[in-house]
Amino acid sequence: MTNPTVETSTPSVMDNIIEKTAEKTSDYLIDKAKEQLNKILFETKKVKDAQSRLKLVMERYNLQKSTFSTISDWYYERPFWQKFTVIAIIIGIAIVAGVFIHAVVSALLAVAALGLCLAAHIILTEHSENTANCNEKLCEDLEELEQKLAGRLKTLGVLEDKIKRILSSLASTNIQLAEDELKLRFELSGLESAVAGLKTTHGDIESITEDLINMQGGLISRLSSAQATIQSLESKMEVATTNISHTNQALVKTEKAISNEVADIKHINEGLEQSFQNFNRMMDSLESQILPSSQNSELDDAIKNANKLIEEINVYYSEETQHPDKRMHQGTILEPIGIDQPKKRL
Repeated sequence: MTNPTVETSTPSVMDNIIEKTAEKTSDYLIDKAKEQLNKILFETKKVKDAQSRLKLVMERYNLQKSTFSTISDWYYERPFWQKFTVIAIIIGIAIVAGVFIHAVVSALLAVAALGLCLAAHIILTEHSENTANCNEKLCEDLEELEQKLAGRLKTLGVLEDKIKRILSSLASTNIQLAEDELKLRFELSGLESAVAGLKTTHGDIESITEDLINMQGGLISRLSSAQATIQSLESKMEVATTNISHTNQALVKTEKAISNEVADIKHINEGLEQSFQNFNRMMDSLESQILPSSQNSELDDAIKNANKLIEEINVYYSEETQHPDKRMHQGTILEPIGIDQPKKRL
């Protein structure tokens, strides 16, 4: 199986989107911050201009007074003795003028001058007081406005500092974003390499999987044949087990039969030994009665016949049993009778 080809490391769509979004976001924030800072600076300049214009407004207001306002202000600012002196001078002038004309006229002029002075005093004083009150209220309003403008200016200064800090923070953030971008690019390259390795590994795994599938098919066929062989062996083992059990039963029966035969043989052996003992006793009795062996040929023939009989008995017992007793392992069951030694017991 061929491994899948890995594409060359080109910036992905998500990488481009992240990069463009970061650039637009930082540029937008910086532009908005600069715009707000310019507005604050402009408002600050306007407030400062308004503060500097307050005094100019007051001066212009004071300069644009009427003659009556100027006279009333001058009269209002004079001390009481100066006001009394002015009134006395006016009344004195009226009296002097009336003296030259007539005494009655002089008195009338004096009274008229006094009334005129009182009326002028009242009018000028009231006008000056009203003007002073208006000026005082205007000054209070202007002072309040100046305080508000000063507070506004202070607030604008605080905002300016905040925006400057924000700009510096945005600059550092922009630097950090650039560093993060480099890190992301490095990590993306690492991830692309890892993806390429994973693709290669995936291809290897697929090839290994195919090989394992093929091996599985072979193993299944081998397993089937092995199972068939095992089943045949099991059937053979069952048959062999049955045969072994039958053989064991036959062996048990044979062993019992052999044991019975051995017992019979032992019984026969005991009978023969008893017979031979009787025979030996008979031979002892014969030795005392008969002649020497060299003169008695009949005795020699009897001994030879007895030896032949013993050999035949030994051959018979060696053929009849497969498990002879201790005497059979040592040789024969019975020993032959010596011709030259007639006194030897069998």
